[in-house]
Amino acid sequence: MSTSPPSIIRPLLIDITLFSSVTERPAGTEVPTGLPARYLMFLGFLGRRKGTDVLAESLLRVWREEPDFSMVWAGTEYPRAVFERYRRAWGAKADRVTWLGEISKPLLYQVLRRAEAAVLPSLCDNLPNAAIESLAFGVPVIGTIGTSLDELVEPGSSGHLVPPNDPAALADAMLRVWRGETGWSHPPAILRELEPEVAARGLVRLAGYSSARAAARNRTVAPEAILLQRLHPAGTAVGHGFNVQPGGASALSIECQGAGFWTTVVFNGKPLPTTYGGPSWLTALVPEHLLQTTGHLTVRLADERLGESNALTFAVEPE
Repeated sequence: MSTSPPSIIRPLLIDITLFSSVTERPAGTEVPTGLPARYLMFLGFLGRRKGTDVLAESLLRVWREEPDFSMVWAGTEYPRAVFERYRRAWGAKADRVTWLGEISKPLLYQVLRRAEAAVLPSLCDNLPNAAIESLAFGVPVIGTIGTSLDELVEPGSSGHLVPPNDPAALADAMLRVWRGETGWSHPPAILRELEPEVAARGLVRLAGYSSARAAARNRTVAPEAILLQRLHPAGTAVGHGFNVQPGGASALSIECQGAGFWTTVVFNGKPLPTTYGGPSWLTALVPEHLLQTTGHLTVRLADERLGESNALTFAVEPE
């Protein structure tokens, strides 16, 4: 029998080697112009899954106590123009966040090395390479509990951990760093386990041909697109809610195909609080103010991996 690792785990070996060898890739020698003198940094994918909605909300709390607090954000936007939505919410403080967009790794690393902390408030993660990169460069990480980040960050020695989806706790952690409590004394011990040879040996030892084949048999095929099928209800009279919930919002039910945990209902251009009921069923809360004007409103689904669905129309009719 061959002793080479099964093909199903070879991509994992490659990923671990790349992530753990980050410090072998030198940072650039230049930084973008206009960076603040002090800043915390977010790097990665902008979207609900990576916690940037929570981060955007928490900044309003931070600025109430520290008006000069600054951040630098770098990464990829989805949905499109999400950063502009954050800027509108931030109002006069929007310029305290510098948006770099997608930049090369050497440039990203140079900016990251100057940060006082990386703020990575993911709601879900598996192998959080942004956190690994930050820790490898000696940058403390503000991460979330129960999202794999707590497997990397040791509170008080390599950063801070807060509950996911908690703007108040996240704001408090950022304020502590800004005021000097970085939470850093040494790199986390797990970084030693991510050295290429150590990680590869451990993975091969754990994996066998039989378990790999079983995983391949049980693996489901991910959908390639998301399809919006029906709205329940498909309309209402102007000013009249439906399936009204505590707080006044109306509950819209969605039949669909290919939905995921991070699929969001977009109602007339507005992302709505969305609850995942399975690949074929979602519910969303429609605020009262969106039902105060007659018209035919567009409903879509937006997914951070699959993109946008087709559109259906929700009718707000005269009484």
